Order: sequence, then C-alpha cells, then structure tokens
Amino acid sequence: MRLRTYSQRAGRMPWLSTMGTNAAIVALGALLMSMVGAGTFVVHLPIASLAAAIGIPCVSGHAHPGARSAVQ
Repeated sequence: MRLRTYSQRAGRMPWLSTMGTNAAIVALGALLMSMVGAGTFVVHLPIASLAAAIGIPCVSGHAHPGARSAVQ
C-alpha cells in the first residue's frame, strides 16, 4: 500500500513525473536487453546492482565520518 505524502492539491504532476520516470527505466532496460540479450541482462543485473551499492559508499567516503575511503 502506498502512502501519499504530497498534497492532493498538487494535481497530476507528481503522478505524471513518477510514471515518466518508470517509463524511462523500462525503456532503458528494454534497450539493454536488446543489446546484450535477455538472459545475460537478467543474470548480470543483480550482480552489478549489488556491486554498485557496495562500491558507492566505499569510494565516495561519505558512508561514515571516520570511515576510510578507497580513494585517498
């Protein structure tokens, strides 16, 4: 169940923005699948997503104030 955090008076713009973002994500996924193949895409997507999620805080240095960064 989705909780609306914006005002009902905001109109359709928040909804249209969300649907536009979702459509862009689906289009990008379809493009990547057509380029590398659906099987390859489905296998490598979770691995690449996990690697990116782990790597972003480590490289950026913003994970924790006292944490060391991979980039000095």
